[in-house]
Amino acid sequence: MAASAPKRLPPTHFLCIPLVTTASRPQLSRSLGEFRDDITDTNSFAIPAGAVRPLGTLHLTLGVMNLKEEGRLEEATALLKGLKLGEILQESGRAAKERADRAAAAAVVTAEATSHEPLGGGEGQQGEGLQTMHKPTQATVLYAVPEDGRGQLYPFCDKVRTAFIDAGLMVDEGRALLLHATVVNTIYAGAGRRGRRKALSLDARGILDRYEDFKWMDGQPVESIAICKMGAKRVEEDGEAYESVAEVYF
Repeated sequence: MAASAPKRLPPTHFLCIPLVTTASRPQLSRSLGEFRDDITDTNSFAIPAGAVRPLGTLHLTLGVMNLKEEGRLEEATALLKGLKLGEILQESGRAAKERADRAAAAAVVTAEATSHEPLGGGEGQQGEGLQTMHKPTQATVLYAVPEDGRGQLYPFCDKVRTAFIDAGLMVDEGRALLLHATVVNTIYAGAGRRGRRKALSLDARGILDRYEDFKWMDGQPVESIAICKMGAKRVEEDGEAYESVAEVYF
């Protein structure tokens, strides 16, 4: 009889790119405030205010980990501090440029062969707006995706995530990395019976349409990678925030 797969332990920490920095705070605070005021208005979408995530919780998750076992947190911290993030970012940039050059050359060949209209500049990966992980008519989570005009952010994050997977600190879920910043999660809208939280389903089509081209922040570079504890805590300045237990700056 084949051995059963080991039980996956609940995550205690996550690896992320914090989005609230000294430079980005004014933009994010303003855009999130405008968004919250609009969608919670009873004359607009009347979304429960608790569903909109506080400013201090905004981040891009690279992966989750269970670091409860003795020594695991120290191991994860040592790995993070030992990564040469600047070199990984430069390598990702070079790889992205090579891919773009190959794609441009292939596009030119295709255009010449088929005599289509002259090639335009084209757009980078989607950056602004909102998306949902479920059907728009049954949404529980709405998130923004980062703009990756140079094509290096995703490869960079994937390389960092792979380092933690290879070290046995993070489970390989066999899925492509989805970088996103959660701005609405209805599980925080209120407690259900016996204090158990249950996510509310939203018909988010109107919100997605209205905020299709909304820009949350613009021109803000990645500053650091952090390991944070699961479970946001109340803080005075940003409403809630995740506790960072290790952070490495570029």
